[in-house]
Amino acid sequence: LIAGRALGSIPYVAKIHGSDVEYAMRKQQRYVDLAREGLEGAASVAGASRDVLERLVGLVPSVADRLRVVHPGVEVERFRPMPRREALLRIADLLQEDPALDRGRPDGLARDVGRALRLRDAEALDRLAGAYDQTSPDPAAPERLRALSGHDGPLVGYLGKLIPQKGVHDLLAALAVVRPRPRALVVGFGTFREWLEALVAALDAGDPDAVAFLDERMPVRLSAEEVAAAAGLAQHVTFTGRLDHRYAGSAAAALDVLVVPSILEEAFGMVALEGTAAGALPLVARHSGLAEVAAALETEIERPGLLSFEPGPDAARSIAGGLERLLAIPQGERRDLARKLSAHVGGDHWGWQRTADLLLGAVSETGMPLERPS
Repeated sequence: LIAGRALGSIPYVAKIHGSDVEYAMRKQQRYVDLAREGLEGAASVAGASRDVLERLVGLVPSVADRLRVVHPGVEVERFRPMPRREALLRIADLLQEDPALDRGRPDGLARDVGRALRLRDAEALDRLAGAYDQTSPDPAAPERLRALSGHDGPLVGYLGKLIPQKGVHDLLAALAVVRPRPRALVVGFGTFREWLEALVAALDAGDPDAVAFLDERMPVRLSAEEVAAAAGLAQHVTFTGRLDHRYAGSAAAALDVLVVPSILEEAFGMVALEGTAAGALPLVARHSGLAEVAAALETEIERPGLLSFEPGPDAARSIAGGLERLLAIPQGERRDLARKLSAHVGGDHWGWQRTADLLLGAVSETGMPLERPS
């Protein structure tokens, strides 16, 4: 809208994001009305996936004739395979020099989370999220990562926001039932961190009543028997706090499986592709733009359904089944699949050159002259 009013008769391309659709337009009609003017003035409308463009058309049908899929690109120089020990020690060494480290979540907060859980105090869990700088790594992250670098068994993980919509609680619940139980690395930040830590504590204690209390914010559909069997979970889960782009590629490279359990409809599966480029096998919720990415990767290795799981009320068990399926593959074969997928993502289709070509193609349809370097 702003570009259209400012440019007047100069043609332009509009780029739609999933958050535009879900957090603005779908929430209030006034945003639909404003967006319609800007979108109808565009020569073409680009989006990261067919799914997000179809959701947009559901709100603004008049732009259905000018849609272009232009996916983001993977920064393959940063997201590349490396041995786990090297990757985790690299992060630990870099973090040690990070001045933000002192502002992160103090270890002592775990006691406060435990107290809030025992008292069933939801307000306290919410309040604790404001007790430290959410945008900083945990001060103990270097020590935890160095300890994890010596682990030679399966390692699964999550990278992203710690908010209910991202479904991290489903991954933690899955760890309660998956057998054999792998280690898990949870990288990210958000105001839901204390609830997730409380969930790990409740499962670690095998306490169904505590899990039932947490259900008011995150549905954990495990039976009392499954919760009881989760005892000891905490020693299998490592939180780091936020690791920004300097560290994220190495964190992904350390994983055997990167889980993308998002509940929210996503425009694309950027994290899944970045993790794949780094050598982790993705396990992705089969919906929205995530499903398109999963299907493309599964087609590349001719293994339909291997890299995705069915979302919904039973997501935790679906994730557990997906993890068991992937980790049951012999290690050599699993590494071959990971190498093939990493090479595919790092090739012509998912890199920034392809993204630039697609975007320039959309621009060329506006009639604007393109000057490209020789």
